[in-house]
Amino acid sequence: MLLKTVIVLTIVGLVGSSSNVDPQNVTDSYSNFANGNSTIKWGSVPAGDPYQTDTTYDSAGLQPLFDFARSFLSTIQPKDFPFDTIKDLTKGKFETSQIQSLGTDYFIGWGVCIVLGLLFIFLMPIVGGCFCCCRCCGNCGGSKTQDPANYENGKCRRFVFGILLLICIIFMGAGMVCTYVNNSRFTAALKETKTRSNSSLGDVTRYLDNTINAIEFVAQKGFNFTKRVIVRDLDNIGVLVGIPVQSTLGTTGGVNSAISGIIGLDTSVQSLSSTLLSLNDSVNNLKNMSELLLSALATERTSINNTLATCGALCNSMNVDSLNVDFNFNNLDDLSSNMDKMKSVSSKNLTALALDGKKEFDDIPKRVTNDTQSTVNSMKDLLKDMDKTIDNALGGITGLTNSTSSITDIEKTIVEYVDIALKYDNYRAQGGNGLTSVILVIVVLMFLGLLMGLCGSSASDPADKRSGLSNCGGNLLMSAVGLMFIFSWLFMLLVFIIFLTGGMMERNICQPIRDKSAFKELIDGPDSVIISGTGYPLGEMILQNRSINLTMSGILENCGKNQAAYSAMRLDALFDLTAVTDYKKTINLTAEIDKLDTDFSTLTILTPETRQQLNDFSDGLDINFTSFTTELTKNATQVDLVAYANELNVLAGVIAASKPAEAANLNTSADNLREVNKNEVYQVTAAKGRLKTSMNNFESAVGPLPTQINSSIDTITTSETYLRNQGSGLVKNVAQTYGNRVIGTADQFAAHALKSVQEDLGKCKAVSDIWKSLVEILLCSYIVDALNGFWFSFGWCLFFFIPSIIFSVKLAKHFKTMDNTADNYGKGQNIPMNAVGPSNELV
Repeated sequence: MLLKTVIVLTIVGLVGSSSNVDPQNVTDSYSNFANGNSTIKWGSVPAGDPYQTDTTYDSAGLQPLFDFARSFLSTIQPKDFPFDTIKDLTKGKFETSQIQSLGTDYFIGWGVCIVLGLLFIFLMPIVGGCFCCCRCCGNCGGSKTQDPANYENGKCRRFVFGILLLICIIFMGAGMVCTYVNNSRFTAALKETKTRSNSSLGDVTRYLDNTINAIEFVAQKGFNFTKRVIVRDLDNIGVLVGIPVQSTLGTTGGVNSAISGIIGLDTSVQSLSSTLLSLNDSVNNLKNMSELLLSALATERTSINNTLATCGALCNSMNVDSLNVDFNFNNLDDLSSNMDKMKSVSSKNLTALALDGKKEFDDIPKRVTNDTQSTVNSMKDLLKDMDKTIDNALGGITGLTNSTSSITDIEKTIVEYVDIALKYDNYRAQGGNGLTSVILVIVVLMFLGLLMGLCGSSASDPADKRSGLSNCGGNLLMSAVGLMFIFSWLFMLLVFIIFLTGGMMERNICQPIRDKSAFKELIDGPDSVIISGTGYPLGEMILQNRSINLTMSGILENCGKNQAAYSAMRLDALFDLTAVTDYKKTINLTAEIDKLDTDFSTLTILTPETRQQLNDFSDGLDINFTSFTTELTKNATQVDLVAYANELNVLAGVIAASKPAEAANLNTSADNLREVNKNEVYQVTAAKGRLKTSMNNFESAVGPLPTQINSSIDTITTSETYLRNQGSGLVKNVAQTYGNRVIGTADQFAAHALKSVQEDLGKCKAVSDIWKSLVEILLCSYIVDALNGFWFSFGWCLFFFIPSIIFSVKLAKHFKTMDNTADNYGKGQNIPMNAVGPSNELV
């Protein structure tokens, strides 16, 4: 029976403490997790498809050349583009004095270069023609004679002119190589245009798709998960509301301990029934023993009275009335009524009766669930409405994917045009290589001429004795001079056009873009070129508010830090996310939670039968132990029978002489009293001891049980009364905590959505990379740098044309075979043209 009670109490305890929601944890395939307290740990927003924009740049080892070109451009235009002047011009404030400042500060360098270029284009052919005529007249190094006086310092001149020409050849060769490489850079730029437009414009589509997918993940997947958590809590309203109500009554109200105490009484009933039976047996045994003692004492009292009556005056000292019992067992309570009640209680299953009442108490969560079902269904309908609202909102956002078709069309168009350009770029490449090959021929001719001239003769050789190899070297040098005069104007015209195009783009477009000054002057700063007035034009264009500090340079900088588009573009001024995420305007959960109520008017924890059994149990324990204690403290007889027997023996001795018959009777009575004391008195004393032990055992077993029983009854009665009268208010108080839990779950979603939009959604590093790839790298690095590298390297070669012409002409005089000797020098000068024979041709 004890084991049964322990098991029952354990089950009751487990049932009472089973307050976990089901399921305990909520998870999904996106790593979102909610524990039993509805605290959500959100999964990471998907990164989406990887971006393919290439932000690397390979200068093919020409970066120093490009830097030289930029340095040259910065020298001829030391100041940045005159945006202020453009502003004044657009506002009609342009003054004449600004023309001089504009020309002095910005365009004087360009003007000088343009003038020099035009002079070069026009003068070089003229100078070349004059030079040719001059040589035909025997001047400008065209004479076949050489002053013998020059022989002495000819070695020094050959060496100096040779070194200087070699330096020019090396520099021209370097420029020629750079020109070849730069010529191929145009083809590389076209290929990069195709590659980068594909990847960058593709990344625009990917950025939109990734952003939309991230929005769907946060809004749709996040809300679906939040809805699952809330629905889990709604389905567990009995656990989350009913059990706290039950726990408040069970712990604070003492219902749990009271019911557990009643269940524990089941063991006490059996034990106390046995103890009470033992007590009743002890009482009956004492009564039986007492009756035997009374009978024995009555017999002896009668015998002694008869003897004393014939004895006379000598026996008047003996008091026969004291031969009687000292206690009255009729004063002991009758235990039959207690026994009947204990038998009635023990015949019932008190544990089962208590568990019936416990079931009513344990069904409080179920009662709460049933009574709030309509409210829960209404709240679920609100969540479905919110789900539809989110789906409708996402429908407008996902519609943006349709706009990517135009991006795809642009991408296809670019590819088509680039393919056409690549097809015809072969002609451009061949033309560029052809022009560069002219420089290559010039460099080769000069190098071979220098090499043959130096190797074919020495400075000490007479002018008319120089070898054919040396003479060939001189002719090669003059051939190079002729080619330089012929093509120099064409080269300069090409350089002139590319210089103006690439230089202007580099200095006035690319450099302002790189240092962000173009944005600050055009659209960023107050009173910009595009939009006049104070404030920030981009703020007005995008956010319709010029006071908002929104700048293109700031957007690119923030996107370079991979910030979310909402933060990078200051969209907080356009979209109030706190208003968007305020779900309470759409789903009024608070109003629905206020409707939660439960009717406890019919709740009965302690059934009438159980109450009657507990009252019977309490009555069965109500025994007047005071009467027992009073009677048990008394002696078995009023006098000591042994002492009384001794007195009879003494009296018998006194009357033995005069009345021997009476003396013999008194001695017999004394012996009988000693036998009574030995038998009956002893048995009564032993019965009293057993009764006292049974009484003590019963008193110990009963202890505070009556008080506990009455307290349990009162506690449960009070809890029933409280639930019936105040249960609805208690439910509303607990429902407030429950409502905070449900609303807190929704608030977690709102906070997560807000944080995601501000920090995670649409991270625009891709936007910054697209800008960098298409503008800073493709346009400014590949295309503009290729233009600047081409004109700079070509111009570099042209720069060395003039000294190369001079040194080539000078060295040709020292390499070619002359007609004069030391004896006839001067006689053959100014030879008439008709006197010159085949052997005296001018070279």
